[in-house]
Amino acid sequence: MSRKKSRGAVTDIEARLAELGLTLPQPKPPVANYLNTKRSGDLLFVSGRVSQMRGEVGREITIQKAQQAARDTVLDLLASIKEDLGGTLAPVVAIERLHGFIRSAPDFTQHPVVLDGAS
Repeated sequence: MSRKKSRGAVTDIEARLAELGLTLPQPKPPVANYLNTKRSGDLLFVSGRVSQMRGEVGREITIQKAQQAARDTVLDLLASIKEDLGGTLAPVVAIERLHGFIRSAPDFTQHPVVLDGAS
């Protein structure tokens, strides 16, 4: 099923973010020769982001803080996607894959709980 929205219209994604009280930050410019996004046919590949939070989950960082960092990182990604799609998230139908790396203490085992913060 295809969803078409007019350019600049509030999308389902943006409406859901508003319901959650979340706003997209200003998109960060790409570093060096990297691109924020790259299209291939109907797919949009998004370059990774690194959280500004420093430390290890389970040692210096709590699970709740790590979840917040995961959420904030996804908001950064969505901001880049919106910018690169001409100021709208309307073309986004689904996110097919989300891959996350979590810096953690050696005995930490709740990585999925942390990454859930991104969803």
